[in-house]
Amino acid sequence: EIVSLGGKISYIVSTPEKYRQLLETSFYSQYPNAEITQVENYMSNLKHLDENANWDLWGTEYKFTKDYAYPIKTWREFEHPAAEEPIIDPLTTLLESLSKCEPHELMAVQICVRPVAEADWLPHSEKIVAELKEEGDHHVPLLERIIPPLGWIHKKTIIQAIKEGGKHGHGDDEGKQPKVMRMTEGERNIIKGIETKMTKPGWQTKIRHLYIAPKDNFDKNKKIAMTGAYRVFSSNIMNNLKPDIKGTWTNTQYALFKNIEQPFLDFETEHKKHMLLEGFFKRSMWIGAKPMIMNCEELATLFHFPLATAATAPVERIEIKKGQPPANLPMA
Repeated sequence: EIVSLGGKISYIVSTPEKYRQLLETSFYSQYPNAEITQVENYMSNLKHLDENANWDLWGTEYKFTKDYAYPIKTWREFEHPAAEEPIIDPLTTLLESLSKCEPHELMAVQICVRPVAEADWLPHSEKIVAELKEEGDHHVPLLERIIPPLGWIHKKTIIQAIKEGGKHGHGDDEGKQPKVMRMTEGERNIIKGIETKMTKPGWQTKIRHLYIAPKDNFDKNKKIAMTGAYRVFSSNIMNNLKPDIKGTWTNTQYALFKNIEQPFLDFETEHKKHMLLEGFFKRSMWIGAKPMIMNCEELATLFHFPLATAATAPVERIEIKKGQPPANLPMA
């Protein structure tokens, strides 16, 4: 999790006790001077929301715009070897938004992960690649759509007869190039991206965004800043991350008649808030939307310490988190 308490950004990792040593060893191997300290759950005082609470929340989960086989833009695509700064930190915009958190506000990004067996996701990705490489179009041809199913003669017989008659005795076009040879550069890059994603371990992934503030100081623009920060991971030809508007976004819009629908919308909004808060507090993989599947490179892009060249607000040192939260932080 990347958490901002009043503008002070902290990185927090929650893991079963039996994996603590493995996790610490992994961090120390990359950051020898790091200090890792066990802390209390910062959500302990905010796990319940009722109508008498003096604070409110907004949040959402994220989902892919395409099949999980397609990758999002990863840190490799932010590399510019010829530039003065060879790598542009993709988290710069998010960290900048979190650093602008007011003393009475809490903003947090939660990424829950769980390893997934290769047999549970690779075959599906391989199928997608095979479909992209295979010959012919994937839509139903016009001729098949205008000829209704016939009981006494198979429609494919008619279609084949028409096709054969159109050849005028020239025989099959044996010199026709396979589809792979006729692909555009963009189509090849799509297949390459999917195959590259398949080479790294996959993880079931759940992403949540949360903003909490007193009702009198609730800033609706904060949700725009948080969701907008994830647009840098979007790709025109690959995959994108978008808020789960219909499922978990904690605001609802009326369809036709506001006055009639409002009681139902209010109930739905409160239910979504409770579910999001419960999922966030429990760090649940199962509450909310269906988990996505990402590989370790995609996860490293979404969760990493700021690069030394990134012009962001300083991240709170781990040992400072031993102190108490701000006195004016909203409490249940």
